[in-house]
Amino acid sequence: MNIKDVFNELRVYIYTIIKQLIFPVIAYPAIAFLIKDSYLRGLTLIMLSMPVGSSAVLFTNKYGGDSGLAAKTIFMTTLISVFTIPLVVYMLLI
Repeated sequence: MNIKDVFNELRVYIYTIIKQLIFPVIAYPAIAFLIKDSYLRGLTLIMLSMPVGSSAVLFTNKYGGDSGLAAKTIFMTTLISVFTIPLVVYMLLI
């Protein structure tokens, strides 16, 4: 796959922002309400901020989905997680 194709796909950016930033921020009030231990609350929030797992490509291959798009999202979320995980931790836990 050409690396330019990854960065030219708009859907990858939208999904990455939703998965890496918006979902953890929206889920945080529920996490804070349900989990009282600060260590477990932080661990749960960090797990929600993790990149997409490689099993996404396996599922798309098995069920006839777009495996190229799945591979792009895995690459992009892994790349962006270097910045988004510390950002989410800083915004919500510190």
